[in-house]
Amino acid sequence: MTSEAALKVRPLQESDWDAWAALWLAYLNFYRASLPAATFNVYFDRLLGADPQGFNGLVAILDGKLVGLTHYLFHRHGWKVENVCYIQDLYADPSVRHGCWTCAY
Repeated sequence: MTSEAALKVRPLQESDWDAWAALWLAYLNFYRASLPAATFNVYFDRLLGADPQGFNGLVAILDGKLVGLTHYLFHRHGWKVENVCYIQDLYADPSVRHGCWTCAY
């Protein structure tokens, strides 16, 4: 990674399936969890869905490679009028966790 590498964050796209699935599997392995392939497919479809109360996905891209993901949703809250954001999953490839870009956020 060069010192001039720019981290880009964007919404998850259908074309991200392969890279997303690899990161998602690494995330599950970190927690010593496993899920059937059908769950991968359903979750990915939910992340791409248009339901404003449903799951959403963002990915981090560094040097053209997908290196991170986050899954979140907005939901009602008992103490607030407006919806709040809940981060369901957050994962960064171990090779980029200590890069200079992590200090910028």
